[in-house]
Amino acid sequence: MINFYPVARGSKQNQLNNGITILSYKWFTLTENKLDGTYHLIPNPTGTYEVGVFSSCLSDINGKFSSPPYIIYETGDIDIDIHGIRIVGDSKRNIYVTSIHLYLYKDGIEIFNNYYSNDQNQIDWHINFGKFYSVDKIKVEIHSINKANNAVVIAEMDYTNEPTSSDTLEINFSEDGKASLSITSEESVILQIDENRDLFNISMDNEVLNIQLIHTKRVESTFSKNSGLEVTTNESSNLKVDINKTDIIRINKEVENDSVDAFINASESIDIQIIETPVMDNIHTVMNAPTRQVFAKVEVTYTNPQQDNTLEIETSRMNVLSRKEQLYDGLKKPKYKYFFLFQNKLDGTYHPIGENSEIGWLDEKLSDENGIVDPAAEITFRFKESRSIVQLEVVGNIQNNNFPVDFSIKLYDDNDNLLYTENVVGNTDVDWIKDISPVHDVAKLVLRVTKISIPHAVCNILEMYPVIVETYYSDKIIDIDLLEETAYETSMPLGGVSANELNITFNNEDRRFSPNNQQSILKSYLKKNRKVKVWFGAYVNGNLEWYPWGVYWSDSWDIKRRSMVAKLKALDLLDLLRKTNYSNSTLKINKTLTELATDILIDAGLKTGDFVIDSVCDSIIIPYSWFDRQSHREALQKLASCTLVSMYCDHNGRIVIDNILNAKEYVTEFTEDSYIDVNYPQAYKSSYNYVEVEYINYALEERQEIYNEDMSEIIKPNTSKQFICRFNNIPCDEIQDPTIDGINLKVIETKKYAWGCIVTIKNIGSTDSILRNINIQGRPLKEQSRGVVVAKDENSVLIEGEIRAPKISSPFIQTREYAKYLAETLLRIYSNAKYDAQLNARGDIAVQLENQVKLIDSIEGINDYYKIIRQSVKWDGVFHSDITLKKVRD
Repeated sequence: MINFYPVARGSKQNQLNNGITILSYKWFTLTENKLDGTYHLIPNPTGTYEVGVFSSCLSDINGKFSSPPYIIYETGDIDIDIHGIRIVGDSKRNIYVTSIHLYLYKDGIEIFNNYYSNDQNQIDWHINFGKFYSVDKIKVEIHSINKANNAVVIAEMDYTNEPTSSDTLEINFSEDGKASLSITSEESVILQIDENRDLFNISMDNEVLNIQLIHTKRVESTFSKNSGLEVTTNESSNLKVDINKTDIIRINKEVENDSVDAFINASESIDIQIIETPVMDNIHTVMNAPTRQVFAKVEVTYTNPQQDNTLEIETSRMNVLSRKEQLYDGLKKPKYKYFFLFQNKLDGTYHPIGENSEIGWLDEKLSDENGIVDPAAEITFRFKESRSIVQLEVVGNIQNNNFPVDFSIKLYDDNDNLLYTENVVGNTDVDWIKDISPVHDVAKLVLRVTKISIPHAVCNILEMYPVIVETYYSDKIIDIDLLEETAYETSMPLGGVSANELNITFNNEDRRFSPNNQQSILKSYLKKNRKVKVWFGAYVNGNLEWYPWGVYWSDSWDIKRRSMVAKLKALDLLDLLRKTNYSNSTLKINKTLTELATDILIDAGLKTGDFVIDSVCDSIIIPYSWFDRQSHREALQKLASCTLVSMYCDHNGRIVIDNILNAKEYVTEFTEDSYIDVNYPQAYKSSYNYVEVEYINYALEERQEIYNEDMSEIIKPNTSKQFICRFNNIPCDEIQDPTIDGINLKVIETKKYAWGCIVTIKNIGSTDSILRNINIQGRPLKEQSRGVVVAKDENSVLIEGEIRAPKISSPFIQTREYAKYLAETLLRIYSNAKYDAQLNARGDIAVQLENQVKLIDSIEGINDYYKIIRQSVKWDGVFHSDITLKKVRD
C-alpha cells in the first residue's frame, strides 16, 4: 500500500506505482497553467488518465518545503529486499524532486535513513543504496523540487530490487567459482558479485571508465588504453590491479584493513594519482571534529485522542463485536484477518478475535450483493471544544479488503450549521485520506457510508480521527533546551526517578502558533499532553543522520501577543505519570521488583514495548509490598526507594529501570578538544564513611476489624451510592465482604485493595433508607520489629572521624541480609564519588544516559571510564552540553 501526504484533490494515489512514468497531459493546476490549449483539466477521479499525485502544499521561493510532503510505502506482513528506489516527476511540465530524506523500516524499527540530492537534475531519478535492505515500510520525505512556489508532482515511485547499471552484463562463472569479463564500451559500470565467489577477473579496453566492485572476496583486473580510470571497491578482501598506458589512475578502496596492490607498466610518462584509503567517519568522529554543523528537528502531534476528553462518538447502529474506542487509537492495521460470521474460511488464514484485537467499529447491517448499505451506516464525532480540521481520513480493514466505496463526510459548527461536505464515489483506497483547506470551529463530524467494497458484509471502520502532525526543522526552530538525567545523585543513590524537560522556542513570524489567529489551523490545538519528539542530526560521510532525543508531552505554551516567537515546555512520560492514579494495589507477597514495576506501568496504560527493566530486578524479591492511593509516579518512587536502580526515559521515549551499578556499551571518548572545561566537585570534599540502612520486619495478624464507621446516610429508592472505606491499618489482606446496617440496603459491589475498599450500596426498597454502619474484617500487616545495619570505612573514620550519610529507610527494605548488601554497596559508591566529573562540553548528539565514555584529562592525569548520568543540552544553531559523569571502573 502506498500513500502520499498531503495530497491535493484530483490526485490518484493508486497510480504511484502502476509502472507508468509519463502523465497523460500537461495538467491545468492553480500553480501552473495557461489558456493556450496546451493544458488539460484534471478529469473525474474514476477516469483512466494518468494523473499521478500532487501535493496540497507549495514549495518556497527556493523550491524547498517548510513541512516536507512524504510518501509511505507499506508492504503489510511481507518483507521485501530492495536495492534502491525510483522517483519520477512530471516530464510534461518539467517538475521533479531535487532532494529527499529516505527512511527504511522493518517490524516498526527504523533501520536506515539518509539524505539524497538529485545532483544530475533527473526527472526519472534512480537512487542506488549499494546494498540490499529487507524492509516492510519505506518513507520518502520530499524536501525540495526544481520549481519555486509549486506543488510536487510524482508520476511514479517504486523500489528496485537489483543494482542499476548502464548496460546489461551477463557474467558466467565456472565450476571453480572463477569468471572473466571484458568491457570495451562502457563509461560507468557497477558490478555486484556474489560474495561467495572467490575470484573475479576483469579486463577493460576503453577511453574513460569508472567501475565499482561490490561484495567480492578477491579481484584481479587488467586495464589498457585508458586515458582516465577510477576503481572503487567495497567489502573486498583483496584488490589486485594491472594497469598499462594510463594517464590518470585513481584507486579508492572504501574498506579498512584490506590490501590493494597496483602494478603499473608504461613506455611513456604517467601522471599517477593514488587516493589513499580513507578513514571512515562515524557520528562520534564528526562530533569531535574541529568544525561541525548540528541540525535540529521537532515533530508535534497536535491531536491526541487518548487525551481528548471532549470527544464523544455516536453511531447509527453497532455490531456487538464493535470497539468504537479504537476509531481514535491511531492503529490502522489489524494484526490478523479476523474470523467473522459474515466473512471466514477454515483454511488457517483467519484468526479468532481476542480481548486486545484491533477490529474497530463494525456495522450490524449486511451489505447487499453490490455492497450497498441500506439504510446507510453513520458515525458521528462530537467535539465539546470546537476545532479546526485540515485533513479527512477514513480507514477500512486492509486484512479483509473491507472499506467504504461511496460515502460522505460533513462538518458542522456547534449550532449544527453545515460548514463543509465531502462526497466520495468509487473510492478504491483502504486508507482514504484527503487534505482540505482549513475548516474552523468544527463541533461535529459525520461519516455516512452507503456502499462498501465487498458484498454481504458489514461496514468495518478502523480509524477516522482527524490528525494534525507537523514537523519543524532548523529554519523554524530558534533554540532548544533539554535536560535529561537518571536522578541518581551522589548524596542519595536510592529512589532515583527522573523528570526530563524540554523547552523549545519556535519562530512565530507568520503567527502560526498564535491562539487568536483565526486563520491558523493550530489555534485550537495548543494544549497540554500533546506528543513532542525531537532529533538532532549531522552529516556523516555525506549523509544526514538523525538521532532521536526523546518523546515528550506538552506542558505549557507561552505566546506573547506581539512576540515573534512561541515557546513550548514539554515533559517526559514519567512526569505524565504524576497525573494518573494508581489505586487498585493489593497486598503482594514475595514479588520481584520486575513484577511490581510491570504491574504499575501496565496499570498506567503502557504496553510492554513502552518500558525496559534491567534483569537485576528479577533477583530482588520484596516479602510484602503494597501501595496507597497515589499517582503511578509516586508508586514508582516508592519502589525505587528500596533498591539501587534509576528510573528515567531514554531517547526513544521508553521508561528505563536500570541497575545503577552497571553501564551501557562504550561509545566514545571525551578529550580536551571535545570539552571546554572539566571539574571534579567531590574531589576535595570528604566522602561519607559511615552508612546506616534500616530494615523492618512485618507479619500478618489474625483476622480483625479493619474498618468500622457509624453514619446516617440517606439512600433514595432504587438508587445506589458509593463509599470509600479507608482501613485503620494499611495494608490489609484477606479482606472480607462488608456488613452493613440499614433496611432494604444491599451491597452490590466491593472493590478490595491494600489500602481500603470501594463499596457500592443500593436501596432495593420503595422508600428512603438510612445507612447506619459499615464494618469490614480482614488481616492487617503490622510492623513486628526494626533493625539497623551499619557499614563504615574504618581507616577513614580513624583519620577523619565519622562522616554519616543520610539514613536509608524504606518500608520495602524488610530483611537484614538485604539491608547489609545495600549498606556495603552504598559505602563503595560514596567512596568513589570523589572521581565524579562535570563537563562543559561541545557535546555529542549520539550519546545517551548510562552510555559509557572515556574521559581524558592530561592536566589531572585522568584517563578513565565513566558513564553519563546527566546532560543539559542547548541548541541554537550550535550544539552544546553540560555533562555529569560517574566513574564506573578503575
